[in-house]
Amino acid sequence: MQVIYTATLGRNGSQNLVDTFNRLGVDCIGEHEPPDLPMRQLGHRPFFRKRGWLGPASRVAYFGQSFQRKFFAPDELMGRGQALEWVEHGNTARLADLARRRVQRLERFKRRGFKHYLEAGPYFLRTYGRQTHQLIPDLKLVKLTRDPLQNAKSFVNRGKDPFRISLRPDRHGNIFQLRGWESLSEFQLYVYLWIETELKFADFVANHSVNGIFSIETSQLSDPNRITELFEFFGIEHRSMDGLAATNRAEEHNRPRTTVTPEDVDAFNAVIDLVPPALLDQIEFLKDYTPVSE
Repeated sequence: MQVIYTATLGRNGSQNLVDTFNRLGVDCIGEHEPPDLPMRQLGHRPFFRKRGWLGPASRVAYFGQSFQRKFFAPDELMGRGQALEWVEHGNTARLADLARRRVQRLERFKRRGFKHYLEAGPYFLRTYGRQTHQLIPDLKLVKLTRDPLQNAKSFVNRGKDPFRISLRPDRHGNIFQLRGWESLSEFQLYVYLWIETELKFADFVANHSVNGIFSIETSQLSDPNRITELFEFFGIEHRSMDGLAATNRAEEHNRPRTTVTPEDVDAFNAVIDLVPPALLDQIEFLKDYTPVSE
C-alpha cells in the first residue's frame, strides 16, 4: 500500500484534501489527524456522504471525533501534548513507539484492500516523522501550504491554542528558537508556527530520502487541473473532478471570514525581521512572496 503523509501546519484545507482523496481517488483511504472514529470513516462512503448527516463535515462526525479524542485517543497518540515533550527532550524511544503504533494501524486498511493511504495533519513533521520514515522508507509527501497571513488569521479566528500543536518558541525542539516571544500577539505566534513548519519541512527533506513530494497550495485544492496532477503524480486512478469546493470554513462554525488587514501585514513583517537570514533562506515559499492585505 502506498503511504502518503502531509507536510503542513493546519487550517489550510487538509480536511478538504482528505475528503477529495477519499471521494475521487480509486482504492484510496485518507484520514485527517488520526486516530479517527469509525463513524467518520464510514462518513466518507457514498451512501452516507450523499445523505450528509454522517458525512465528514457533519455535526455528528464532529462530536464523534471530539468524544474519541477525549476518551480513546489522547493527545500523545495523535502526536501532540506529551509527544512534543518527547521531541524537546530527545526521547527517541517513546517517539519510535508512537510511530510503530501509528504504522500498525495501517494494516487494517491493507486488509480491506485499499492501495493508497493519506494522512493529513500537522504532527508528522512535528513529532513522529523521523521515526515513521525508518519504518516506511518509501513514504511520500504532500507539501500543503497556505498563504502565511491567511493561515495565521484563520487560526486566530477559530480561537485555537497555539501551544496545543507546538512547543513554545524558545524550546530546544524548535529549529527557529526565539527568546522574548511573550511579546508576540496571537497572530504573530501563528506566523511563527508557519515559519517553523516550513523549516521542519526543509530539514526533513534535507536529511531523509523521500520517494516523492507533491507541492500544492490551499487555493489550488478546488482546481480540477491541480487535483488531477496530484492523483497522477502518485499514480492513482481517479474519478471525475466534480464537487471540488472548500470545506471546514470559518463561516460554517459561525466565525468571521478570514480577512487580512494592513495591521496584519505589519505584524507579519515584524516576525519575519526576527528570523535569522540563514533560516529564512531555507523557506522557498517566501522567496517570491509579497504580503498583501485585502
